[in-house]
Amino acid sequence: MAEPIEPRKLTAKEEAKLRAQFAKDGREAIRQKLYIGAYSLTREGEAAARWLRQKEIEQEARERKLLGYSKWTWDAALAAAVLAAIAVVLAVMALPQERIKAMEDFGAELAKAAKGLSK
Repeated sequence: MAEPIEPRKLTAKEEAKLRAQFAKDGREAIRQKLYIGAYSLTREGEAAARWLRQKEIEQEARERKLLGYSKWTWDAALAAAVLAAIAVVLAVMALPQERIKAMEDFGAELAKAAKGLSK
């Protein structure tokens, strides 16, 4: 019984040419060709599968990096909001009672003036 013959491997030049064509066609087109069996068990099909997997790995890495940035941004925004709330509470607590009373009186005068204008 004859031994199966292994197909020869792609040269670096052939693989580079295929990769350029894959990049031109785009990920979705290559994925569809692989799915429908357009490459079947050819060397080009193996190169297409490797290229597509590499592109998916790169995309996953970009998404992980973006997720890290968004988590950091959320944490920074939350910290800023907490610090702002603390600053408001401390500012109100630091106001002398006379100042608070004057602000309340001013607010009452404004309300009275607004009522007078609306009549």
